[in-house]
Amino acid sequence: SGAGPLRVRVAIAALVLLAACSGDGGPDDEEGAPAPSTPSGLAVGLCDATVAWREDLGELVEELSQAGVAVEDVGVRKDLFRGFVADAESRTDTMVDEVLGLLGPDEGTATQRLAVGGDELAEDWAYAREMVEDFPDREDAEPFVSRGTQLTNEVERTGARWKTALNEAAVLASPELRKALVDEPSCTVIPRTADTAQE
Repeated sequence: SGAGPLRVRVAIAALVLLAACSGDGGPDDEEGAPAPSTPSGLAVGLCDATVAWREDLGELVEELSQAGVAVEDVGVRKDLFRGFVADAESRTDTMVDEVLGLLGPDEGTATQRLAVGGDELAEDWAYAREMVEDFPDREDAEPFVSRGTQLTNEVERTGARWKTALNEAAVLASPELRKALVDEPSCTVIPRTADTAQE
């Protein structure tokens, strides 16, 4: 059936669209950009880090799709899935560290919420690792696209989780940063592309 490959292609397209939409009117124009230490600068920094992370995950999904469709050996395929999760987890850790480093002690409560969000993302990737290890090592009745869709859904779980963390951190932030985050809507626009892929 062509439904499986279509779901994967839709998920990849949605991730690419996310990167394009999230950057509209954002920090690409460095001339006249706010200083990083100002509330506006912090909002842009949060947006930058989040958009870069989502772009990275989108690239990893596309690379996995391109590499996996040509692999027939189930063991080799499983190693591809392991590598995907490891890379995605590493890039997630980098994003969380960058965001926490931006905020600092003045935004203590908001920083704590995002730290909890980072822990939740780590739990999601730990679950994804366990899921991959449960995939068969030899014969697998499920095709590559089916296993790939399972991992794509985990990517979207992390996106939704981080969106919630950003929204809740904005409520806990100082009034100045809260306003800056409201004025920088692309910081919290993370579509649920897994839902789109399953339609």
